[in-house]
Amino acid sequence: MSSGKVIGGRMSAPSQCGNFVAVIVPKSSILDIYSVSRTANRLYRTYDLGQLIRQHIRRNIEEHIGIIGHTLDISIIRWERVLPGLSSSKLGLVFEKLSMLLIFDIREKLDPIVIHQTNNEGIEDFQWVPPTENDTEDKSDKPGAYTNCKQLVVFTKHRLQVKLFSLDCTHMLWKIDRPISDEILVRPGSNNTIWSLVVNSGLPVDAAPVIYHFYNEGSISSLLYKFKFSTNASHTSVNWSGSGKWLCNLNSIDCLFGFDLQIYNSLGVYRNPFNHISDVPVGDPIITLDYLNKSVVDHQQGNSLISYGSVEYLSQWIEIAANNNEYLLIASTIHTEDSCKIELILVSIKSFGIINRSLVPDAPVYNVWKQFRDPSTRTIRYRKTLNKTLILKSSCKLENFLVENTKTVNWACVQVEDIILLYKVFVEDATSVNKNVIYELETAIHVNSKVLSLNLFKAGNEEVKFLITTEDHIAAYDFSKHSLEVLYPNTIPTKIRNVFVFQKNQITELLIVYERIEHINWQIITHANKTEDVGQTAIEDDSNFSIMKRFQYQEDNSKVMGLMKDVQHSEWGQGQRIKRNRFNHNRPSLTENTDDVTDTFNLQKRAKR
Repeated sequence: MSSGKVIGGRMSAPSQCGNFVAVIVPKSSILDIYSVSRTANRLYRTYDLGQLIRQHIRRNIEEHIGIIGHTLDISIIRWERVLPGLSSSKLGLVFEKLSMLLIFDIREKLDPIVIHQTNNEGIEDFQWVPPTENDTEDKSDKPGAYTNCKQLVVFTKHRLQVKLFSLDCTHMLWKIDRPISDEILVRPGSNNTIWSLVVNSGLPVDAAPVIYHFYNEGSISSLLYKFKFSTNASHTSVNWSGSGKWLCNLNSIDCLFGFDLQIYNSLGVYRNPFNHISDVPVGDPIITLDYLNKSVVDHQQGNSLISYGSVEYLSQWIEIAANNNEYLLIASTIHTEDSCKIELILVSIKSFGIINRSLVPDAPVYNVWKQFRDPSTRTIRYRKTLNKTLILKSSCKLENFLVENTKTVNWACVQVEDIILLYKVFVEDATSVNKNVIYELETAIHVNSKVLSLNLFKAGNEEVKFLITTEDHIAAYDFSKHSLEVLYPNTIPTKIRNVFVFQKNQITELLIVYERIEHINWQIITHANKTEDVGQTAIEDDSNFSIMKRFQYQEDNSKVMGLMKDVQHSEWGQGQRIKRNRFNHNRPSLTENTDDVTDTFNLQKRAKR
């Protein structure tokens, strides 16, 4: 789901389909919708937000005009969810001070749908309920005039309530007090027909949370089932397994250290029969793990009887195609006096418990990709160092934990501050502890720039791609060549805001949103042999796109672009005159030499015109 938030009066958000970009024009109350592609862009719709709001409220809104940028106080802009291959048609804007949500259907130039709450309730966030397969087309024999998403949930201020609205109904469908979930949980494999919310059960305050399962009928959602978790927790992380059979409830916030884990089946039923007299049945987990009571702690030989666990845990589901089994992989950090280790705990559904605990890296890492700035061209590049030991700092913090499953291999990515580790995960079909799991280090990456996001995803033909997005560049790791290269080197004074990944016709497209002093711009690059500059809200262009490796510049007739190309030709000539010492190529060295330097800009050969 594509969304954005205002920074300095400037805002933009690409649609989930990748065909549109919504932009709040700086120093105005104008919403522009651009239709974008790799070859062209055009202004698709324009809305005067101030005029639209005046039609619905009878008072002067000048007091709600922001000081910076003079724009309306918009806190969130979010496009609807769509099924693969379909185009987005709706987006919503939240006006925080007005407690108002506007829903725009961009297919036609119509007034928006307005959801207006009282100032006491307010609107903190909203989420689209994903469409089912029956909601993808307008049909005369079915009720409603909207396609794709027809329902949305609205969270009031401080998340005191969650309300369900339907675009095909004139009133709110239902509301539930004290939600815990930050977003709705869609069950995998259900074609978006089942989605869930986790809420507090009410009084007493320390009562266990309740999970509600809803059945999505298109225009409305009805309560399908609900059950109460077996443990009390005010904060919890709940997620579905990839098959939709298992529900994980992991809580580490309410513990002084360690974690509390339960795994349920979809309805929470295991051995104990439900008490039908009770209003809300209590679920019976198939797996229950408590950090202290389930022998997860380590005994030491020192004065302390146990070693205290971490205070932060992240979890991901992995599925091993060879044995068709699902596992829960939990990551945390173990701190020592002079270093830090990452602990990976593997929980097996088949074995009803932990089958492996490993510390990674299990040895000093010498093969590390390290970011540096080329002194001759002042560009960001990466080089592989062979003889510099990588040791995680003792005060390290776990930032990100990602996994990707394929038919042949499973990948895990762990980010600890500025260090990124990529592992292959091998799980044998066995139950003996510590003998059936191997974490093979693929690479370690040391990033100096501020990391905005990591993307580990599966493209066509089971090909796995890994992207690192920072404020000043985007890098991609090639699993087949075991190399790291810079795809997009940003230039001063621009700053990357975000990158969105789309799969279109077996091609991976990256829509890069970056900001200048006065404008929000965006550009699209692909993993084909060319790139195009599209959809810019200003006349400036980032010429560094023309020299990216494996991309070819597209001619532009503007004088500005002609001058920028001349500058790049000069840089190419300077790069070709740089003398390189190749005596130690592919040979070990006693100093920190480069074993594999990414030729990001293809300086070794003349670019074809």
